[in-house]
Amino acid sequence: MIRIAYPQNFWSFLLRLNEAAKDRKRSSVLPPKEGCVAALLKLLETLLDWTKTIEPVDQPRRFGNVAFKTFHSRLVAESETLLEAVCGAHSAELSHYLNGAFGSEVRLDYGTGHEASFFVLLFCLDQVGLVSHPDYPALVLVVLPAYLAVSRAVQTRYMLEPAGSRGVWGLDDYSFLPFIFGSAQLLTNRRVQPDFMVNRTTMEEYRQEFLYVDAVAYITDYKKGPFHEHSPTLWDISAKPWKKINQGMLKMYKAEVLSKLPVMQHFLFGEIFPFPKVKASALPTPPVVAKSGGPGGERDPMADY
Repeated sequence: MIRIAYPQNFWSFLLRLNEAAKDRKRSSVLPPKEGCVAALLKLLETLLDWTKTIEPVDQPRRFGNVAFKTFHSRLVAESETLLEAVCGAHSAELSHYLNGAFGSEVRLDYGTGHEASFFVLLFCLDQVGLVSHPDYPALVLVVLPAYLAVSRAVQTRYMLEPAGSRGVWGLDDYSFLPFIFGSAQLLTNRRVQPDFMVNRTTMEEYRQEFLYVDAVAYITDYKKGPFHEHSPTLWDISAKPWKKINQGMLKMYKAEVLSKLPVMQHFLFGEIFPFPKVKASALPTPPVVAKSGGPGGERDPMADY
């Protein structure tokens, strides 16, 4: 396990965005009409249009449509140009994070590591001063949903496999961030309780306002059967209050995404997103993996909350 594989202020940035989402509806934040965030929204709209024009190919296998390679090749070819309106001189370095934000053109899959790549892009924009504290609500409640719209369109249109999915033992096959910021949105909400997934009417009524509700509704769109069978982790934590859920999501994200070598080994560390300097004496002793709980003998990361 990697104990620290990202700049410490990267985690601080995530916590600041979590704070910005607290007790806010999506409709309370209007999309900006100019500036970096507006340019980023326009970029995402362009990518969404690509998914409508790049048709899936007719192929014998069900999953991993090779048309995604066309989408990805176009993204790699044009990302730097697309980002010039967003971040100017930083477009070359940041294009690597945009290129990695929608799935693997080799494995034809998508997972939380690709989602994290887009989040690194947001972090870098903050680091170079192109976004700041007043922009945080828009980053969470306007930009992130726009990104999810593109990533979900890619997933469904090109039938991308879940990357590193733990099946029913995982939180979600594809995403994580909506559960963090979405639970922050609901901290003091009395109308939407954590067990809302038993009521489809409630999901449809509130999915446009709350990221957590939308993420759960999206799961029920493509997974059939009783919710407690296909998503037992989300079902189990629905008995807890929103504050506890939000705290647990942050803890789980650090352990299951940012501290995992299969995720972090694909990240580009550069000038804006540097690899942290760690003294040899500070390197941790490899942990002993418990042989109980969870699949494959690994301890269930949700057990502590």
